[in-house]
Amino acid sequence: MAGLVFGAMHMNIWVFLPMFVGGVGFAWPYDKKHNLYINILAHITWNTISMALYLQQTLIHHTGGQAAWLLLK
Repeated sequence: MAGLVFGAMHMNIWVFLPMFVGGVGFAWPYDKKHNLYINILAHITWNTISMALYLQQTLIHHTGGQAAWLLLK
């Protein structure tokens, strides 16, 4: 249920499924360990990876691929 709510909160049909899976992924460790810090770390990791991928695509798009190598260093 938490995954369904997490996915629906983003109000975008194209990201619903990944957010649903992420919500289930966040709920499962809490259900097993009852430790919120695991979820906080998972959420930070999820957002960091998402932001890095977004910035990489934006950089590639705006520079025609010329500056994309900067992210690989």
